[in-house]
Amino acid sequence: MSQELTDLKIWVFKYIQEQVVRGERPCLSALDKKFGGLTSVTFRQWLQNIVSLEFLRPLILARSNFEILILGPQKFFTDQGLGVALQSGDTIHNDEHLNTEELNLSLELWAQASSQVWNYNRPFISFESELFAERFRATLIHHSLAPDKSHRLFLRRLGDTPLKAENIIEANLLPFILSSLHAKKNILITGATASGKTTLMRALIQEVRHEHLVVLEDVAEIDQYPGHTHMLARENHGLKELLSYALRMRPDRIWLGEIRSQEVVPLFMALNTGHRGMLATLHADSGPEALSRLTMLFLIYSNLREMGPGPVSQLITQNIDFVIHMVNRKISHVIRWIGGGSGHRPAYEVLYGKIET
Repeated sequence: MSQELTDLKIWVFKYIQEQVVRGERPCLSALDKKFGGLTSVTFRQWLQNIVSLEFLRPLILARSNFEILILGPQKFFTDQGLGVALQSGDTIHNDEHLNTEELNLSLELWAQASSQVWNYNRPFISFESELFAERFRATLIHHSLAPDKSHRLFLRRLGDTPLKAENIIEANLLPFILSSLHAKKNILITGATASGKTTLMRALIQEVRHEHLVVLEDVAEIDQYPGHTHMLARENHGLKELLSYALRMRPDRIWLGEIRSQEVVPLFMALNTGHRGMLATLHADSGPEALSRLTMLFLIYSNLREMGPGPVSQLITQNIDFVIHMVNRKISHVIRWIGGGSGHRPAYEVLYGKIET
């Protein structure tokens, strides 16, 4: 690279940084106009990488990439359903690799263009975004949390057309799931990250699209239908507060994108007063393990710690009709909790599949 081109990059980089500080977003045409004659292919590729996230284009357009992880310069990983794999330079076919400062600036520009507040005081954000005409759930981690001072980006692809229930659920299990859904059973979907929990929820919501559902999420992933009410959690209005509002909306059902923390308390208190047709997801290693996870969350976030785990587990098992556990976007097993069991092992009945021990 010539010294002249190096100096030009430094100059343009500082100019873009200043615009970001002022809350302005530079565009390629404006930069061309300001600096004039920026015709070098190498320079323009570098500039497009920063301003337009061009370095992500080949990874995004490869639709088999279900998840994309940017962990630093030239540390690009993808998951096609078989585990996370490092992408080589040949796959990315972009010669103008960004260094740490340039990668950080490109992600800061994108967050700003997406109307997201992302900084030292708010280092972790998630939001829905569109990149190269593809929808993603994006998660950004600020470099202040990383020892190498590099921002992190995690993209999960959101399908445009949700799968039908029959495309996900085995034929011999489908009648049970659908009849339970229409009978307004309370259902919990569990699994690890990217196991297919939301995919299954998107399939099942089509079966009740004519009812008045209130759907509560952190990030918009579940499809909206005319008779449904969707609400997204915000910094001052979390899922706990939204759940309280939802109970006043005369819902036929309340669906919760994911149980994570304090929303677990009003959820189970509402179920205990007769609300039916609930569906929610939870990160857990198995159906049986989910009970201990929910019990722990309830004890942490409620003012009922003196109850102890036994009564709380009983409250939960009485209000969840069955648990569907997902692995690799397929149903691994379905169980019905019978009770809290003894110690840390809940009593349960396996309705479908096999639980790996």
